[in-house]
Amino acid sequence: LSEVKKGFKELGDSLYSPRGRIQAIPLTHDEIIQLERGIREIQRGLGEYDNLVTQRDELLEEINGIEETLRVLQVTQRSLENKRKLYESYIDLDTAQSKLSELEELPDFTEDVLENFKKLKAELENFYLQIREKEDDLKILETKRNECIYSEKLIDLESTVISLHGLGGKYRSASNDIVSVSSKRKELAERIEAEIKKLGENWLEEIIREFELKHSDGERIRTSKAGLDEVNRKISNAKNKLELHTEDIARESLRGFAGPSFYRYAIYGVTGLGLAGILGGALFSQWWLAGFSAAFFIIGILVLLKIGKKVQLESEDPLEKKLRDNLVDVESEHKKSDEEWREFLKSIKFDEDLSPDAALEVARSIENIKSDLAALDEFDNRIQRMQETIDEVNELQNQVAVYIDKSKLGADINTNIKILSGELEQSKDIKKKKESLEEQISELTTRIDTLNESRKSKKDEIEQYISSLGASDEDDLKRKQAIVTQRNELNDKIDDCKRIIQKTVGTGEHYDEFIKSISTSTPEEIQLKLDEVQEEIDELERDRTEKNQTIGELRNKIQILSSSQDLLVKQSESELKKQRLREYSREWVKWQIAQLVLYKAISKYEQTRQPVVIKAASDIFSRITNQRYGTIVRSAESNELRIRDERGDTKGVIEMSRGTKEELYFAMRLGLIKEYEKRSESMPVIMDDILVNFDDERGPLAIQALEDFAKERQIIVLTCHKNTLAIYKEYGVKEILVT
Repeated sequence: LSEVKKGFKELGDSLYSPRGRIQAIPLTHDEIIQLERGIREIQRGLGEYDNLVTQRDELLEEINGIEETLRVLQVTQRSLENKRKLYESYIDLDTAQSKLSELEELPDFTEDVLENFKKLKAELENFYLQIREKEDDLKILETKRNECIYSEKLIDLESTVISLHGLGGKYRSASNDIVSVSSKRKELAERIEAEIKKLGENWLEEIIREFELKHSDGERIRTSKAGLDEVNRKISNAKNKLELHTEDIARESLRGFAGPSFYRYAIYGVTGLGLAGILGGALFSQWWLAGFSAAFFIIGILVLLKIGKKVQLESEDPLEKKLRDNLVDVESEHKKSDEEWREFLKSIKFDEDLSPDAALEVARSIENIKSDLAALDEFDNRIQRMQETIDEVNELQNQVAVYIDKSKLGADINTNIKILSGELEQSKDIKKKKESLEEQISELTTRIDTLNESRKSKKDEIEQYISSLGASDEDDLKRKQAIVTQRNELNDKIDDCKRIIQKTVGTGEHYDEFIKSISTSTPEEIQLKLDEVQEEIDELERDRTEKNQTIGELRNKIQILSSSQDLLVKQSESELKKQRLREYSREWVKWQIAQLVLYKAISKYEQTRQPVVIKAASDIFSRITNQRYGTIVRSAESNELRIRDERGDTKGVIEMSRGTKEELYFAMRLGLIKEYEKRSESMPVIMDDILVNFDDERGPLAIQALEDFAKERQIIVLTCHKNTLAIYKEYGVKEILVT
């Protein structure tokens, strides 16, 4: 809810906010004021145009003169700034050149003389270190070589051990799988035998292996099935049509004639009355009645005979004959197809009584059995290969086992293969290690001799290098090299300073003129001149800015006066913005109403939908505070507890005093106990000095609430304060002293 309220407020504030200037409503309002001011200015008159143009042209000429003066001053300013910026570089340049002229020149020395000398000394020292290191390594290698002991015969059988190791996986797989494969082979054989028995007594394993159903035979079975199904469908259709036609004829015969049904019933009635009159007249000797009734009876019979004759004539229907002939033709076609099907079954050695579906099922069963027979053969081949692998591994193990300690071997061949491979690899490694150590010893001995010779040569080379440079010893060499290094550093410094100056002022004559000019100046003089030039430039720029602003204002006025359409445009734009302002206002009112409705809804919810525990606690808290705080409210937005006083003001927990917080906690606990006991048995309530921070007025009120609370449950209150005990006694509590 807080997010919804925040969203409503943000939408409203985006349109208008008190003292706001960037929202849509104040911005639109300001734009309307500006437009109306422009409209009033346009309407004041158009007579100032020529005077404004003259003022503008005069100001433009003055600005051109100012800009020319500025260009001259800016060139002078850049020159002075260059001098100020490069003065330090010039001083460094001059100082470096003076120091360089005082140093001794040593053309034979280069920068890398001392570096080369250090390299030579480092190389000599390195030779000493390498010789000592190699001699230590030689002693270690000789000791390791003497410790290498291995079996040469086991190495000679390496190919056998490799073969054994290569077969280890196959042996392990064969040993693990041979039992399960044999079991699967037995199950498959039993299943094949059962499937063959299902086909009939004439089918044997040898016959099935040799049986081969051609692709054309399979297609013939499917074609025959489709043909027989089609003929059966035709027979069914012919019979259905004939039965429907027969039923239609029967219904027509019952109907008698095509006239209305009440005519037919009337004829039946007349005939029946005539017959009844004849019988009645004969029975009661009323012959006139019998004669009159006989006439009616005869007429009815004649009419019925006529109707019957008509039905009989109409029953001779040519359509019925056509339908019966069609049924005979279709049944004949079915008989022919059935005979051809039986001949085909006989040709492929199938039972002649099989239907196409049954034949297809037999063909599929045969194919499945053949597939299973192929799998059975594969099982036999696998079992044979696995047994051959097991026998081969046993034989190879016996060949190698005689050359190692037999106590290391056990009953598990897989483990033995690993042990034999490990022994072989160990022997090979030791042999290889020994051979490698011997090679290393030989190489190391040769290397030590070479290092000794190189050490002597390097020592002679260092002595010759010092003397070739005209130095008496190593210290004299270092002193001369220090002079060379200082000269190089000064030359680099001079080059850097020149490069910095030339980068700014240029080379050749520009550089020479700049050095000549700066050599007769001081930083104070340069800064003083620069300040004077800057002040003059600032003054001219201010003057130019003011004149440009005046020109801008004149141009705006000229623009306004030069276009009669501006007035209409500004008026139209003003009306549009006024309409937009009204729309923004309606939108802002809508969001304000939304905030008000949401606030009222939240307030109503908080007043009517508080939890039962809080309602119960509110009654107790109101009683303890003597109705000062009549309500406890849990905020719908943040679930925070707040208390409301008699004036309707609310206060959060953090704003309460310690005593009020404990009174609220006390009321909440009692309310929670009441709610809990609605779903379970009442339990004793134990409290320890709950009135410590209650004031003198609210303490007794809390005890009164406890007195009512104790009517339905047991309350045990602990206290070590005599004053508190005295208050409890006033309400008739039972005292139990604990010492």
